[in-house]
Amino acid sequence: MTETAAAPRCALIVEILPLSPELPDSEAQDILERALRRAQLACAPLRGRVQAQDSHRLYVLFSSCDAAISAVSAVFERIEDLPPPAGQPVRARIGLHHGVQASPPSKPLFADRVPVSVTSGSPAVREPFYTAIQIVDRAQAGEALASQAVVRAAKQGAGYCIASVQSAPLFQITRHFTGGTKTMPTRLELRYQDFVFHIDDHHPILLLGRERGNDIVINNTRTSRQHARIEWRKGGFVLTEGGSSVARKITHDTTELVGNGLLGCGWSPADASQPTIFYRIDDNSGGSGE
Repeated sequence: MTETAAAPRCALIVEILPLSPELPDSEAQDILERALRRAQLACAPLRGRVQAQDSHRLYVLFSSCDAAISAVSAVFERIEDLPPPAGQPVRARIGLHHGVQASPPSKPLFADRVPVSVTSGSPAVREPFYTAIQIVDRAQAGEALASQAVVRAAKQGAGYCIASVQSAPLFQITRHFTGGTKTMPTRLELRYQDFVFHIDDHHPILLLGRERGNDIVINNTRTSRQHARIEWRKGGFVLTEGGSSVARKITHDTTELVGNGLLGCGWSPADASQPTIFYRIDDNSGGSGE
C-alpha cells in the first residue's frame, strides 16, 4: 500500500557539538563533514531519508519511529569511532519527534532554524522537524531525546530502552540492552591490511566502500563508493551485495556468512594482486584470540 503524503513521519536530527577551538577551520570543517557523513550512512540501512544538511546538523526522516530509534545507536557509534581531533572525541546529540507540532500551522515554532529544503516540503515532512529542533537543543552530549509522540508510536522492540526525563516531558533513548542476557553467542572479526574490525551487539553493522565514512575504506576504482555492508540479523551475519561460499567476491546479492573466509570488493579474493579482507566468525564473543 502506498503511504499518503499526509501520513506522519518520524524526524531525527543529529547535531555535531562544537569541536576544539585549537583546530584550524579547514580541519574542523573536514571533521564535521566526516561525522555527518557517518551519521547518514548509519541511517541508510534503516531507510532513513536525508532531507537536509547544514554545517553541523543532519535532518533525516523515517517512515516509522522504531526505525528512527534503532538508528540512534549506529549514529553515535560511527561518530564516536572517529579519531579524536586535538585529543578530544567528536560528540553528538540527537532529537526525535513524530507527527505534527503543537503550535498553530500559521506560526510554526523555530521554522527559521530548519533548512528551506525541509520547510518547503509537505506538512508530513516539515512539521516533525519544527519540534525535533527544540528537542535536540535539550539533549546533552551523547544523549538522544524523543517526544512523547515517538514513544507512543514505537513498538519498543529489543535493542534499546526508553526512559522518561524528570525535568521535561521528554524520553531518553538508551543504546544498550537492559536486563537478561545481553551478549551475542558469536561475533564476526574482519582483517583488512593492518586494521581489525568486529561486528557484535554493540556494533551490529559494518560498511565497506571507496567513500570516506565507511568503516572499511577501500581505495580502489573497482570498489563502489558504498559497496557493501555486513550486519548481524537474528544470530547470523549477513553480507548485502555479496557472492558465494568461502571466498566471496562482493557483487549484487545477499548471503549469510558462515565460518571463515575471504572477501573481495569488486574483484575475486583469489586475485593476489588485489587487497583481501579476511573474516572469521567466533563461537565465543569474549575475545578474538589476540
